[in-house]
Amino acid sequence: MPGTVSFFFDPQKNPYAFIDGANYNWGTFVIDGDKLDIVSEGQELLVRLNPNTANELMVFQNGVEIDPTNRHMIAVTWDEKGINLYFDGILISQFVLPN
Repeated sequence: MPGTVSFFFDPQKNPYAFIDGANYNWGTFVIDGDKLDIVSEGQELLVRLNPNTANELMVFQNGVEIDPTNRHMIAVTWDEKGINLYFDGILISQFVLPN
């Protein structure tokens, strides 16, 4: 079933996010029975399916440039074909799901 998860990140409210050594879990969501985690580890944005299981799959691991003076939007969309990662409305990565 297609879906979208999106949220805003405000560097002034989360001043230590996306800084080397800082890890944040931005949310865990369920997609057709699979868990999807959106996390940041330092300046990397990661999206994982079924984290900490035998079926774990790293969907995305992308570096992002954070302007500390602006809010940023992070969005993950999915359908039966794949998963897309957007940062500030720009598609930064795509993952085609295996058949």
